[in-house]
Amino acid sequence: DDEDEEEDASEAAERRLRQRYEPSVLRAAHVTSEADLARKCDFPERLLHWLQRDEMGDEATRVEAKTVAKLLMARRRRKPLHHLSADFPETPQDQHFEDACFKVLELLHSGYEIPFIATYRPDEYQPWLSTHDLWRVFDLDAQWDLTQKRRLNLDNVASALRAHMPVDPARKDAAASSSPSPAGGGLEARIKARARAAECEEARKLKESALEEAKQGAEEAAHKAARAKAEAKAKTEAVAE
Repeated sequence: DDEDEEEDASEAAERRLRQRYEPSVLRAAHVTSEADLARKCDFPERLLHWLQRDEMGDEATRVEAKTVAKLLMARRRRKPLHHLSADFPETPQDQHFEDACFKVLELLHSGYEIPFIATYRPDEYQPWLSTHDLWRVFDLDAQWDLTQKRRLNLDNVASALRAHMPVDPARKDAAASSSPSPAGGGLEARIKARARAAECEEARKLKESALEEAKQGAEEAAHKAARAKAEAKAKTEAVAE
């Protein structure tokens, strides 16, 4: 009993401490629920998000792999994402590329890290993905998880609002007898519209990130070509002298 009372007092003191200081101060001092979870489970902090993710089935992983493959392929071909066909993958090579992304995502969801996959599971992704692509898949997977969590939160908010909103029978009958408006009506339609807008915004950010990486890759290739040309010219002049 004494131990339970001491534990309750300790938890109450910790709650007061967390209410007193700003979240940024608590994060700097590692006084957060995430830090507590890392200490209790003895798990690397960089991988804590795996413990907080819902288990994904093969179908959900396949949908994610298709999106990740399209983003990587758009970056590799240096084309905007919308230039890829809606029927992607179109060729057997594209299908192999998507399958490689699917296998890497399966390994990530099983708790394996990129260095382990690159070193001990090369047969799962080579020759379709490079080591740099593996890290890109890792980043896109984290962004995908964040997007799905935001979508789930919006769905939960919509469900909670529908459950607590009073329903006027007269208004309900009038709405049922009238034809629906083109834009949709009511709070549910507005919430769904906001959810779609949030998904579009997330997709836009992913697209911009892929384009920016493609641009950086092109600049690096141009710099390397210029350096190689300058070195070849210098060697040629040295031989001529």
